[in-house]
Amino acid sequence: MGYLDLSKSGWISAAEHGQIYRRCDPQRGDLLLTKDGANTGNVALNTLNEQFSLLSSVAMIRFDEARAHPSFFLQYLASPEGQARLKDQVSGNAITRLTLAKIRNFVVPAPPTRVQRQIAEVLNSVDESIRSTERAIAKLGRTSSAMLADLLRAGDGWRRLRLRELLAGAPKNGYSPREAETPTGTLMLGLGCLTPRGFVPRQLKHAPSGDSALRRAILVDGDLLMSRANTRELVGLVGRYKSVGFPCIYPDLMMRLTPTNEMRAAFLELILRSPSVRKQIQAYAVGTSESMVKISAAVVLNLRVAVPCLEEQDRIVATFLRCDAQLNALTQKQEKLQRVKRGLMEDLLTGRVRLPVERT
Repeated sequence: MGYLDLSKSGWISAAEHGQIYRRCDPQRGDLLLTKDGANTGNVALNTLNEQFSLLSSVAMIRFDEARAHPSFFLQYLASPEGQARLKDQVSGNAITRLTLAKIRNFVVPAPPTRVQRQIAEVLNSVDESIRSTERAIAKLGRTSSAMLADLLRAGDGWRRLRLRELLAGAPKNGYSPREAETPTGTLMLGLGCLTPRGFVPRQLKHAPSGDSALRRAILVDGDLLMSRANTRELVGLVGRYKSVGFPCIYPDLMMRLTPTNEMRAAFLELILRSPSVRKQIQAYAVGTSESMVKISAAVVLNLRVAVPCLEEQDRIVATFLRCDAQLNALTQKQEKLQRVKRGLMEDLLTGRVRLPVERT
């Protein structure tokens, strides 16, 4: 949203491109708006100088730049208010769409062109900071993944074992009662709390009160959790629970793993996130649909892992956590910038806050 992503662009013949381009000739500065399908409402400015063909699901909007600043309209349409208004114009059930007539008649509250440019410059500068931070996160993420693979490469003295030999017992499923509508003092984790980077408390629900079965699923700091159902890409994600400030349980679609004294929970988390173990998990996951596959406790117990001594485990974890701390700092910076951007959109695009008038 907000910029062109060419990672999934394809090629067509010159003849086919010529036919399309005669009807629709995107130029640098044109606004591109997805009008059909699941991504309806996505918007970006064309920043390319070369020719390309647009799918029929994308509308091209060209402005008279003497009266309208394209970046201002991009920012408005990408804002929460703009997106909500676009969604209100969408029609269709199986395939959602915005008609060209609705796009042409869409009214955007806009100040004079000079002010449009000022507002766009402020918001664009924040966007560039966000994208710069995203690039830094992606680069550090690649470095972190490569470092983890190197750290977990089995060396002399590492033992090759089945995971069952490193757990104090079989994995235990959680409990999934009906969600309470109001706070009860106890929370439940959602499946989305387990991410490729570990535990993130981003999907919390209210547990019901007066349910004695909650006790067996209550979590403590450091508990290692694994998802047992999800898409094939996400099944088997792991994370160590960190307190969320209230008693909290984990759901039936997660398992709790308890390592023996020969295995640090932090190191086991890294092992289970490694590419070699992820491949095993994905290979053994079963289901009638790729959108929901499952792994059993038996699959988890039979995973093949390589393990060093406790001292080496501690060294590897400490090395990885230093890199992970940098990644967390960048992620927090990005989240702060996104909050700043939302606040500026609400203030500047509604006229609630006016920018100083430029002196000429």
